[in-house]
Amino acid sequence: MKLSGRLEVDLVATGAAVALLVAIVLRARRGAAAQAVQNDVEVNGPEPTEAEVEAAEQSIRVKTTEAVRAARQRVTKSSIVFLFLVLATAPFMGGMPLNSVFRPWGQLLLIGCAFAFAWAMIACSSLVVTWSYKRDLEKLLKGDSE
Repeated sequence: MKLSGRLEVDLVATGAAVALLVAIVLRARRGAAAQAVQNDVEVNGPEPTEAEVEAAEQSIRVKTTEAVRAARQRVTKSSIVFLFLVLATAPFMGGMPLNSVFRPWGQLLLIGCAFAFAWAMIACSSLVVTWSYKRDLEKLLKGDSE
C-alpha cells in the first residue's frame, strides 16, 4: 500500500511530536524524582510529639469524613437532576402528547439529560475514589497505631 507524500510527511511530523512529548515527560519525571529524594534527605526540625501526631491523625479523619459526605451530596444532587430531566423528556418521546414540539424543546432536554448523566457518573466515580481513599487511609492509620 503506497502512502501519498503529504500523508508520509504528516506521519513523520506526528511521530516526532509524540517522541518529543514522551522525552519531555520522562525528563520531568526524572527531575521530580531527584528533587523528591533530595527533599527527603534534607528534613530539618524536631520530631513531632505524640500529641501532635494524634491531632494530625484526627484532623485527617475529620477531613476525609467530610470529603465522603460532600461526595455523597454531589451524587444525590446530580442523580436528582438527571432523574428530573429524564422525566421531563418523557412527554416529548414518540407517541406522547408533546412529540409535535420535540424538535426544539425535546432535543434540548435530551442534551440536558446527556450532560446530567455525565455529571452523575463523574460524581459517582468521585464518591468511589473518596471511599477508597478513606478506607486505605484508615488501614494506614490503624497500622501506625498498633
